Amino acid sequence: MSFKNPILLIFILLITSSCSQFVKKMAVQTTSVLLTDASYELETEGSWGNFKKAVLPNLKFVEALLYIEPENEKLLVTLLKGYSGYAFAVNETEYLNDYFQDNSDSTHKKELIVNYSKALRHGMKFLEVNDISWEDLSQSVNKKDGFMKLLDENLDDDDMTHIEGALYTGQALGGLINFQKTNMKLVSLVPVAKGLFDWACLKKPDLAYGVCDVLNGAYEAGRPRMMGGNPELAKKIFRKMIDKYPNNWLARVAYIQYFLIPNYDEAEYLKQKPILDKAILLHEKELLFNPTPGADILSVFSKKRQRLFQAVAIERYKIIKKYDKDLF
Repeated sequence: MSFKNPILLIFILLITSSCSQFVKKMAVQTTSVLLTDASYELETEGSWGNFKKAVLPNLKFVEALLYIEPENEKLLVTLLKGYSGYAFAVNETEYLNDYFQDNSDSTHKKELIVNYSKALRHGMKFLEVNDISWEDLSQSVNKKDGFMKLLDENLDDDDMTHIEGALYTGQALGGLINFQKTNMKLVSLVPVAKGLFDWACLKKPDLAYGVCDVLNGAYEAGRPRMMGGNPELAKKIFRKMIDKYPNNWLARVAYIQYFLIPNYDEAEYLKQKPILDKAILLHEKELLFNPTPGADILSVFSKKRQRLFQAVAIERYKIIKKYDKDLF
């Protein structure tokens, strides 16, 4: 079959191309829903090493899908959560060794800044897709109730994608600020970071077994009093988190890392130490198959989506323990 009419041929090619693009977008939209649901499986990984190896290749696959549909908010939030989670769980954990050794030229620190930056770019795009510009955020934070109103008007507090989008955009920005405190342009954005995770935590306070408490406790503990920091409030937040989630070892390690070490509180550290020493043994045991019926129900891994937090906590505690005689 031959086409003698070149205009008809061009028209047919354009239609075919459009249909193909439409099919691609439909496929991506369907896949994005599955990926969002499946991404929670990563939180059930009890091995820190396995998490470290698995995440980045999966994120590159999601980025390939986003290339086809760049405004898909589910893909944007999956990438935002993925890169900020990797920066926190892997890069920050690896950086602890360098930090305790006063290594100012840390490769791990550079990597965490890169990954928080990637996360933040996806977070900013997510906000843009929902008609929230960076300028809107910066301006509304200085108006009474303006920030919360802006988010309430443009985000759906019944949609977990929107809640996590706000939370992890705030976390990514906060991470960048925390590790670049000499960059005053970034430091000036602290209220934006705080406002984003405050909104998310107000809508869903029990998000991810206490992540709101970790963020708020670190925020209060990480600023000097003259800049509005409140160490006593930080201590109260961490203690309350430990009481609420006694088997979330990250609560105890965050308490040690963000409050006890900076305040040289060795007495309180020594109270947490035997609990976490036992946790190391429990963690090693729980990673192995147990043929006893119902063993998983009674284990510290019974809350499946808490397993990654346990793994991060154990990895960080091992590093802290290695240096504890120099830290207190």
